[in-house]
Amino acid sequence: MSALEIGVASALLLRYNRVCRHDGIVHNRHGCALPNDRKTACPLTLAVTDAPYFQGNTCMSSATSSLVGFVGGQLDTAAFEHLLYEDAETERLLSAQPAPRYAHAGHTLYHYLISLDLHNPADVLNAQGALAEFLHAAGIPLFVSEKPGQLHALLLAAQPKWLDVDLAYVAALLDKAPPHAKKSERTQWLRAQLLALFRYAKKPPRWLQAPNWPIEAHGPLVFLGQLPVDDYFHDEAAVYVFYDASKNECRSILQTC
Repeated sequence: MSALEIGVASALLLRYNRVCRHDGIVHNRHGCALPNDRKTACPLTLAVTDAPYFQGNTCMSSATSSLVGFVGGQLDTAAFEHLLYEDAETERLLSAQPAPRYAHAGHTLYHYLISLDLHNPADVLNAQGALAEFLHAAGIPLFVSEKPGQLHALLLAAQPKWLDVDLAYVAALLDKAPPHAKKSERTQWLRAQLLALFRYAKKPPRWLQAPNWPIEAHGPLVFLGQLPVDDYFHDEAAVYVFYDASKNECRSILQTC
């Protein structure tokens, strides 16, 4: 069974059960304790009820349990995204909550979450933060996993100052790192990969605005150099020239400041 299938199966188990967390006894959706043979029939039941977010004295709905599992790291991002789009109870719960104050998209928490790109570790971290804030305000005890924040920090630390690559792209590179490497080794490995991919003729670009290195399907273009544009624009300006070897042509990017 794949990780996604296990995550979805765990979430579906929660969909049809509630857990009274003070004693660990599994209850059905009507609040009745399940017989012992039914509790032990599926090993996923024990795996779920032993998770950190089932410690305490609170009984939670299936949708809330899934959200707590995602925030705590027991429910992976792929399984959470599946629930977000496929589970009606999750949609109803999140649609009844206002979007975070800082949200630029959507009026409800649900619409804010579906506006995020959950393949991007930065947006995964945003989703975790928004849900943790909602659950905390609702008085629901939870464990907040540090892994999304640690991954986000690693992806940023590995990039040189003249790069600001989409984190989904960088995370895909990191997936190829040696599996048992330490954090510092993974950071060094990723930085070496980025330096090998984002090549320049002589010097890296000195961006006037945010870094904007073009990436095609075959990989990043090669930076050839930049040209200052004086006495034409009202502000300081520069043209950045990149070479696309697959097409044997150059591409230029204009920035002003």
